[in-house]
Amino acid sequence: MRERRSGTIVNISSTAGVYPRPGASMYSASKFALESISEALNRELMAFDLRVLIVEPGALRTNFLQAGAYTNQELNPAYRNTPLSATLDALKTQNGTQRGDPKKAARVMYEAIVGEARGAKADKGVLRLLLGPDAIERMNARLNSMTSDLAAIDCTP
Repeated sequence: MRERRSGTIVNISSTAGVYPRPGASMYSASKFALESISEALNRELMAFDLRVLIVEPGALRTNFLQAGAYTNQELNPAYRNTPLSATLDALKTQNGTQRGDPKKAARVMYEAIVGEARGAKADKGVLRLLLGPDAIERMNARLNSMTSDLAAIDCTP
């Protein structure tokens, strides 16, 4: 890729990397690490006209949440009526009702990778590709949270 001075490295992350949910701390941590590696690598490879694309799918209608993905182990009583139990309960009912269309997501990914993406900056290539309405909502929530944190305290020396 360096010799050709052309190419795209595609890393499949998740909105969990920027908007972690209770019960997914390990998964979110791994995706957060992938986000950081991808951002740094993208900056390193710019000198070779290479790019990194971070794909952040939201909930797509796939078998990811099928019943077999859950353990039958009962939740520790200490965690009843907590954000963790609410997340686990919600996930159990979402299989097949996710708003994201996996076929559309695949098409948009393909277009972004081969340079057929639409939008004002598409010809330059984007670093992040959010797939699905909930992915955009979660990223906006994260940005709003960070903006509120920055506004809450004067951090200048």
